[in-house]
Amino acid sequence: MIDRLVAKGLLTRKVSEKDRRARTLHVTEAGLETLQASAPTVEVAQRRMLQGLDEDERAEFLRLMKKALQAVNDFSRAPLKEE
Repeated sequence: MIDRLVAKGLLTRKVSEKDRRARTLHVTEAGLETLQASAPTVEVAQRRMLQGLDEDERAEFLRLMKKALQAVNDFSRAPLKEE
């Protein structure tokens, strides 16, 4: 998947300054434009997925999803950083 995004000009790979064996990914201007253009479609999809839930149920669902993701974060090849 990464190779395809690089080939389309949406990402670039660069050698890590901290570890020359590693590569870092950077979103290009075209990648940012694509993300921004897709945001409305993603929002519509999210609303459709959650439309059967009331506000409290949506909040609970999102809380539980976050908890489940945090529980497996340490096992990920690309763990999320805590904010």
